[in-house]
Amino acid sequence: MPCLATAVSDTANSEPNSVGAGDYYTFTLTPVLGFKISLSTLTFQIAATNGVTANFFVRSSLDSFATTIGSPQSVTGTNTTTFSPKSISLSASQFQNITSAITFRIYIRDNDNGNPNRDWLDSVNLNGDFAVVPEPSTYAMMGLGAGLLGAALRFRRKRR
Repeated sequence: MPCLATAVSDTANSEPNSVGAGDYYTFTLTPVLGFKISLSTLTFQIAATNGVTANFFVRSSLDSFATTIGSPQSVTGTNTTTFSPKSISLSASQFQNITSAITFRIYIRDNDNGNPNRDWLDSVNLNGDFAVVPEPSTYAMMGLGAGLLGAALRFRRKRR
């Protein structure tokens, strides 16, 4: 999901302050009914104001945004806006076989809490696979088919 989001804010200088101040970008992934999603990585690019070190960290709705996923990603701004690619692993079990909506927040904090800064986020991508979720009737039909196959084999053996 490519985007360019720019925060012009007095971003908090600590992770708890950033969460409390609501300094984040948010997006929701909703699987289509009948499909499940297994995520592998969240990738994005970040940049910051010249001389400012900005930290970006990710949380999800799976635990009500209580814990940071992976390690915070940081960048120190230069006199030209240079984006740095970052990646967060989503290989943990809670990000596998997702069948309901999940919201991600990318929080921002920087080391210059006294001045409004520009901290940039660009090219956000969720990577992973999706698969069809078999309906219960599919399992019932498979069981019926296996039972009929077993009965046919048994009948065949009795005839000999």
